[in-house]
Amino acid sequence: MIILESASQNNLPLSANVVSENGQIVDANTKLVAPGQYEIIIPKQSGMYYISVKQENNEGGTNLYQTGFTVPYSEEYLQQGLNKSLIKELLAVSGGQELKTEAQAFRDLQTTSRQK
Repeated sequence: MIILESASQNNLPLSANVVSENGQIVDANTKLVAPGQYEIIIPKQSGMYYISVKQENNEGGTNLYQTGFTVPYSEEYLQQGLNKSLIKELLAVSGGQELKTEAQAFRDLQTTSRQK
């Protein structure tokens, strides 16, 4: 959702065109939510977009604003690094050990596997 505020607080109709980074026109609903405040609802898809907003003014002319914006990926995909505090907590609860090198992951196990 994009929120636009008019500097003049007018209630004149507003139209917006949104285009995705690959040139496709995006379905965008525009509605007046308060005096001089508009909401533009677009699909929640990450990527780069271009928006063109047009509004008639009281003198019969047209005000036009154009810009680009980015919708970021979901926060769950952010690479935030290793969660050291969680690893320490897991090691304390499980009695396990942290592997320091890749070779430790392929070491021989001290216990043999069993099968019933």
